Amino acid sequence: MVDKHAPMTQSTPNVMRKASSVKAPAHHELAANKISPGARTTTASTLQRRMTAAASATTPQPTPTPAPRRSIALGQVVRTRRPDDVELRRPETIEIVVKYLLGQVELRKFRELFDHIDVDRAGTIDYDEFFDFIEDRRTKFSDNLFRQIDPKYDGTLDFEHFVHILTSYCMRSREEILQFAFDTFDDDASGSLDELEFMELAKMMHDGKPVFASNFNKALAEFDTHGDGIITFAAFQQISKRYPMLLFPAFRLQDQMQRMSLGLNHWHKIHVRYFDVVSMEAYRKKHNGAAPPIPTLKKIKLLFGVGTFDVYQPHT
Repeated sequence: MVDKHAPMTQSTPNVMRKASSVKAPAHHELAANKISPGARTTTASTLQRRMTAAASATTPQPTPTPAPRRSIALGQVVRTRRPDDVELRRPETIEIVVKYLLGQVELRKFRELFDHIDVDRAGTIDYDEFFDFIEDRRTKFSDNLFRQIDPKYDGTLDFEHFVHILTSYCMRSREEILQFAFDTFDDDASGSLDELEFMELAKMMHDGKPVFASNFNKALAEFDTHGDGIITFAAFQQISKRYPMLLFPAFRLQDQMQRMSLGLNHWHKIHVRYFDVVSMEAYRKKHNGAAPPIPTLKKIKLLFGVGTFDVYQPHT
């Protein structure tokens, strides 16, 4: 007889089956959550990326330094773009035009001159056409100028090369022209001229005609301070002062470029603008960023628009 108030018990087989049924889901769950080797690698790489990102977020990053900007020149104005504005594409040309404060007035004149030389409307002119235009002769010295501006050096110039050559050479100082001439004939880039290089310079500049009134070797020895047949740039500067005709063709080339393009007076104005900006920047550095005083007469002229000019605005 069974006591219905006694605690209920289960048989051993039933208990075992239930225990087995209870453990089975846990076993399957562990099997389902097991990480494969490939997944383990992916998880580790993800963790590494997160740790790296967190470290970068806490590590101060250097702030990029903005490109230096040239001071606004006295009298410089900003004009509205026009449909007929001359547009430049080559970064090197834009850089030199902006550096020397040229604007649409100058670029339109350059375009007019270029189109006048480019009679066949090919979009290019050759070197000989350029020298016919400036009424000067072509030499190794002038060819090196083209080579410096046009890496292709294929005997032709497009409009932007034309602008670049005129602007860069017309804006050079006497010192810069001397240095350019010196470097042109320093064939081995030694920083000095030997006797052969110096003789080539003298002959090339003057079509082989004698430059020195006295014996050439005597003139060379006069500035060869070490007696080794080597002319340094400092000695070269002294030679150019003692014998001004030696490098006269280099300065004549600049004179002809200026005369036949914008005119001597206009290039002089551009030189003055550039000098004003350089002087202003030097003043600001010396006076903690303060602008230099403006003469009253200059203020009055600018008030009435006298002496104002625009500078090329590249597309951004």
